[in-house]
Amino acid sequence: MEYFRIWKLSFGSYLLFSIIIHMSLGLVFGMLAFFISLLGGNVTFSFGYANFQGFVAGVLNLLFAPALTSLMGLFIGLITYLPFRWITGKTGIKFLGKFEEEETDL
Repeated sequence: MEYFRIWKLSFGSYLLFSIIIHMSLGLVFGMLAFFISLLGGNVTFSFGYANFQGFVAGVLNLLFAPALTSLMGLFIGLITYLPFRWITGKTGIKFLGKFEEEETDL
């Protein structure tokens, strides 16, 4: 493992990162709701005027939670990109991990 410091992140990369993080969070919430519905818990899903409960609501949560949280990640990424650039512009962000460098035509 090695450290890697990022000084500037493009707008598209930041949005993609935000969407992936929020989709992962939605998948966790959807799976949690699904498993609770399998155990007979009180799970609900509302879509407009339609309200679902029980196992059907658990399946719908599993399907729709990642999609809806991805949309939320898109909007949050749009709002937070400039503050992110301002905060990280002076010090950058240091990551620990395994990284691969790619050649680009920029």
